[in-house]
Amino acid sequence: VGGDIATVKDPNKPEKLIAKTGQMAVQEGDQIAENIYRLINGIPLKEFKPFFKGFVIQLGGHYALYCRGKIVFGGILPYILRKIVDLLYYISILPFNQALRKWFSTIKKCRRIKAN
Repeated sequence: VGGDIATVKDPNKPEKLIAKTGQMAVQEGDQIAENIYRLINGIPLKEFKPFFKGFVIQLGGHYALYCRGKIVFGGILPYILRKIVDLLYYISILPFNQALRKWFSTIKKCRRIKAN
């Protein structure tokens, strides 16, 4: 079991659980796929070592807040970071032209919301 329905202990701090976020679910899924391959091919399984990249909360307009542990900052830079992450995600699941159209449409929606 992995992803949002799994409760996974942090290997670095066994008393803590790993957050149920999309980025953790993706990392778990990658690890599960690799371990299934290893199991089929008789290779020793690899231990899951999560890496929390932090998260960005959009505040409206062109402002966002970035949080990772004790690091917290806000403004336009986290907003730009979020938009770059969105674009990379769209490119990973859609053909390039569709990804760009989708990405530009989300930016246009932000501008319309700000204008109102």
